[in-house]
Amino acid sequence: MMTETSRIVTKILIVDDRKENLIAMEAILTGMDVIIMTALNGEEALRLMLKEDFALVLLDVQMPGMDGFETAELMGGYEKTRNIPIIFLTALSKEDKYIEKGYKSGAVDYILKPANPDILRHKVLIFKKLHEQNILIKTQAEKLKTANAELTEMYEIQNEALKANEALLVEQSKLATMGEMLGYMAHQWSQPINVLHLCFQLIHETINEKYNKDEELELSISQGLSQIDYMAQTIDDFRNYVKPNNTLVLFNVNAAIMEVIKLIGSYVTKDGVQLRFACACGDSKEVEVSNNIVYECETGSMECEECEKDSELLIKGAVNEFKQVLINLIHNARDAIEMKGSNRELLKDNEILIASKSAGGVVKVVVSDTAGGIPNDIQEKIFDAYFTTKSNKGTGIGLSMVRSIINDRFDGEISFKNNGKGAEFTLSFKQQTKPL
Repeated sequence: MMTETSRIVTKILIVDDRKENLIAMEAILTGMDVIIMTALNGEEALRLMLKEDFALVLLDVQMPGMDGFETAELMGGYEKTRNIPIIFLTALSKEDKYIEKGYKSGAVDYILKPANPDILRHKVLIFKKLHEQNILIKTQAEKLKTANAELTEMYEIQNEALKANEALLVEQSKLATMGEMLGYMAHQWSQPINVLHLCFQLIHETINEKYNKDEELELSISQGLSQIDYMAQTIDDFRNYVKPNNTLVLFNVNAAIMEVIKLIGSYVTKDGVQLRFACACGDSKEVEVSNNIVYECETGSMECEECEKDSELLIKGAVNEFKQVLINLIHNARDAIEMKGSNRELLKDNEILIASKSAGGVVKVVVSDTAGGIPNDIQEKIFDAYFTTKSNKGTGIGLSMVRSIINDRFDGEISFKNNGKGAEFTLSFKQQTKPL
């Protein structure tokens, strides 16, 4: 069985100016599972040491030119070679002063020739094991460093996800509170609006009974009643929107889009920005149904039954969550147009387009604007939690929450591109079939 140490290559360098000594040393170390390399002088040895990684150098002291002591001292001057263990082999002298000089030159051991083969093999084996242990320690240290970096990255990702979840909870709490307030306001306003409606009807009936019919007065009363009906419908729309209902149902995207346009259309178009909806009901014609709100539909009406009942535009999910996504994208488009310039004349040249279509079992809803698009250097970050281009105005969780809803709640996808005029977001959903 192969162990970690068995995969480590151990190289030993023998340096001696006599070839017969090199041959003899190689013979002693044969069978020790090491790679033996040789050099005939100090210069050749240094070149090899700077090129290869050695576990041990067996260095002869007495050599012509650069002797063993000088070679060892030069080894100490290089980062790569200064920590290689050296065992001096020499017949030069057994006096203490020469042995001391060897140690000062950097040797870890000093053996006099002729060396006892068993002792030499035993000492080489010790340094072989030390080398292998050092390699294993370095390898484990690198693995620990890598693992630590991965754990740190995972912690940071989880920490960011936790922060995003906390922010979503805060936002949902705010929305829930806002919903309760709007529900309370709607309830409070419903009564006076009903009273106003009754008052107008009573005035109308009284005038008709006591006075001759006045067309201008009739028109004023009719317009007043229409405004009251509009206010009552708006309150109902808000009440339905904030109602906490996350039940997954089959619904037509066109019907939901039209409800959103009724809900926020007047705000989005207040400065002349055009809000355009291109439905998928067939041959379309353009009709402006109210100030700056345009429908591309064969009827040109918000009451197109084919649009609202088109079986090819059915998806499954929570209707209010779909509306929340759509409102967020429309508001982002509106903000992008505002950031483009505060001049109202400039705003009039811009539009927000909503389009629906189905093909190949997929229902797509596209929301685009003419605000110039999102810069290339931040496109990869737009769905990240806390990333915003709105300075102090934005929380940076809008698009993150949108992607979370589309991916997790609808099992759908959201994609983005710049289309030449501005930003374009595409929501893709699995097309559903209505049960027979």
